Amino acid sequence: MVAAGSARQIEVGFAPKGLGQKAARIVISTNDPSEPRIEVSVMGRGASFQYTQVDRKGIPTLNTVFNHVSGIGSFGKKPYNIAAPSSDLATYRAQLELVLGAVANPNPAATAALLLPDELPVSLGAATSLATLTGRALADDAVDVALSVTVGVPGLQSDNVDANDKAFLATFPYVAAPH
Repeated sequence: MVAAGSARQIEVGFAPKGLGQKAARIVISTNDPSEPRIEVSVMGRGASFQYTQVDRKGIPTLNTVFNHVSGIGSFGKKPYNIAAPSSDLATYRAQLELVLGAVANPNPAATAALLLPDELPVSLGAATSLATLTGRALADDAVDVALSVTVGVPGLQSDNVDANDKAFLATFPYVAAPH
């Protein structure tokens, strides 16, 4: 309610359902017998937004293990994170094979082909398993799996952290509260 002779500021939100020029009217009911309704015209332009990809983590720790500068090009974080996975084989295969060979992976070419493109496939008809790259459960030990895939010998490498120290939640966001 606004007292006679005073003013009140109101805020109006604009959320168009399409692009281009939009117009609407705001109708304000009053108890003034000489002006029971006030109509205010409003206009605005609906615009599109372009979202920018800033990070990708299809296969856990892939970026961490291979994202560094080497003798074969650069596997820099920013260019990698904004690149489309469809370009991964052409752009990053040589880099992955170089690093895999340096850590004595028995078949760098096959392992690079398994890891690229950096997309984690999900098989809806099968059990989720990070170890076979068919999805990832929250409790999967991503670092141990990444190390065993990279080195090529399961169980050879471990970060020795096998479980969380706090239980997962039963509802979203599922992860436990921080310490």
